[in-house]
Amino acid sequence: MFRELDLKWAYGGDLAWGTEVDFDGDVGPERPVPDDVCFLLQLDIGTKEDLWTECFFVQVVTPNNRPHRCQDTRHIEIPRYSFAVLRDHANRVIAACQRDTWDESLKELRKRFHWQYEPRRP
Repeated sequence: MFRELDLKWAYGGDLAWGTEVDFDGDVGPERPVPDDVCFLLQLDIGTKEDLWTECFFVQVVTPNNRPHRCQDTRHIEIPRYSFAVLRDHANRVIAACQRDTWDESLKELRKRFHWQYEPRRP
């Protein structure tokens, strides 16, 4: 039985900018300097038929901020930030992780996103 994944909620933020992100919309938060982006994106992902979610994190960076990437999380590196590029990338990655069971999907999601239950490195 195929389990369709569903991105139920997303939040992006750093010290200067933080907002809920609606990946179902056509417009979303933009950055004043799209070449200079580094922020943590939280994604709450579950299955279409269930209400629960699991929490995942990924750091979004542009090439100017490559040295600021955290080793504790996964990364999305985009050449220049735009909401549309980030939304399309996140939706494609999540769709590519869909498998027959949640455990199989979780295994794929953990390859691309940091899962809330993964131990942090010291």
